[in-house]
Amino acid sequence: MTNFANVSNIFRKTLNMKHILTLTLTALICVMGFAQNGDYLDVNNVRAYINPDGTLFNKDDKAAFEVPKKTPYDSLRAKHSIFSHQTWISGLDSVTNYLHASASSDIWFTQPDSNDFNFGPIASNYTNSTYRNRYNRVWKVSQTEIADHIAKVGSIGYTIPDAILHWPAHGATTNGECLNLANFVDVNFDNIYTPSLGDYPSIRGDECLLLIFNDEGHKQTHSGRDAMKLEIHALVYAYNTGSNPIDNTIFVNYRVINRSWNTYKNVRFGAYTDMDLGCFSNDYIGCDSTNNFFYAYNGEPDDGLACGGYGTRLPIQSCIFLNQSMDNYVYYNNDFSLIGNPENDTHFDNYLNSKWKDGVPITYGGNGRGGASPTNYMYPSDPSDPLGWSECEQNNTPADRRGLGSTNINRLEPQASFCVDLAFMFDSAYAFCSSISGYVTMVNQVQTFYASQNNSCATPVCGNLLSVNNAESMPLNFQCFPNPTSEGVLYINLNNEVSLGKLSIFDISGKMILQQDIPKLSGENYKIDVSSLSAGTYLIQVSNDGRLGSQKVVVH
Repeated sequence: MTNFANVSNIFRKTLNMKHILTLTLTALICVMGFAQNGDYLDVNNVRAYINPDGTLFNKDDKAAFEVPKKTPYDSLRAKHSIFSHQTWISGLDSVTNYLHASASSDIWFTQPDSNDFNFGPIASNYTNSTYRNRYNRVWKVSQTEIADHIAKVGSIGYTIPDAILHWPAHGATTNGECLNLANFVDVNFDNIYTPSLGDYPSIRGDECLLLIFNDEGHKQTHSGRDAMKLEIHALVYAYNTGSNPIDNTIFVNYRVINRSWNTYKNVRFGAYTDMDLGCFSNDYIGCDSTNNFFYAYNGEPDDGLACGGYGTRLPIQSCIFLNQSMDNYVYYNNDFSLIGNPENDTHFDNYLNSKWKDGVPITYGGNGRGGASPTNYMYPSDPSDPLGWSECEQNNTPADRRGLGSTNINRLEPQASFCVDLAFMFDSAYAFCSSISGYVTMVNQVQTFYASQNNSCATPVCGNLLSVNNAESMPLNFQCFPNPTSEGVLYINLNNEVSLGKLSIFDISGKMILQQDIPKLSGENYKIDVSSLSAGTYLIQVSNDGRLGSQKVVVH
């Protein structure tokens, strides 16, 4: 819904010729830059593969969270504790209560078109070669490279590393991408990423990989629902401190941006993780709601070296929520029963809300179904507690487990964002069905270390949205009623006196379908004839004296 002609005029007025030339050169560099796919994060004891479409820790349908890593890599001796990790998000349209869900899971490895997520930012065209060459990759940067860049930029013989040179700081506005994308350090404060003048990426950790992906480009063939039009920036990073548990941990910062005009409520963010500890078929799972993590551990006293397992030195692997509470944790079976793999949008949303596929609440005890007490957390007890609820206490048959921890974001306004920070921590000193108290201590150490970094979750203003707020102006507030409307008429009230203004109506795809002038008003209601509009959701936009406001309305 971006009015690119107006945006172009705005930026011509606010940028001098040097800035315009710099933007043009930056765009040309991005187009000419080579495209690649995923890459490994491997600065500490973990070697983890990251894909551009949001799938973490899997490479070519094989587990790719190797810990402890072998150097050089040895496929015959490598041991992995995670098969894959993906993102789930659901929410309701705040006006219509229409359910939106975006997700991916292990099913997509055999059904590639079922992944709801696509590499790259929200855009107008996801298939053109320029977009695909630029965004079908990850950007791997280290603090060593940045320090070297700061010291040598501009020197004869210095070559700027590819990831720094092609850092996706700015999007192609002509393709509907936001002008401002990835965070960077702007050394000359001109708001333009120019690495040749000393600018460099803003990162976390000693080494990081950035990926940008969205839920619109693959047309929601997995969950079966309309896209939420979310753009997700994931920074996967690690530290090399020389000490455990930090060196056995991978951190992930998710920055989720609502690029739509919808306001969503009951928003849930889920961290789906298929933890395969060496041998994938003999695992147990559990969670610790007090300390905000879920985990997998061995369901047998020997993990089996013959199948790529860890032997009798049993591992334990967790996913830790760092900046959000873990409000739910569930697991489901690798089948298509009522407690098995999700098959549509409602199933995904149910699991995010601690319900089985048929909407029945998960209950405490047994296999989580058929009990008397609904619960948000499956297997929350310490495995050594004979009176608790754990897989050890239940004496379950170990199997291929996959789990989902989620947090309640609640409300997400148009163009607003939120962050979820996770940590994936490994340890290999666990005794079969013993207490995890020692492991909890290490989880707390990771949480304390994360807090000490004072990380920011700042999201750049898009820079080219139709509803951009200038520093000199405040948003224009007005009311639309009745909403929804089935009477063929709509009223707006701006609550104060306005001179001649302009009213525009856009359909849900962003196409302008009506525009008219608004006469001078002094607080009275202004009537709009909407009898010609088909049933659906529309965006009403009003501008006056450089101020801009918008409201979503539903026509029945």
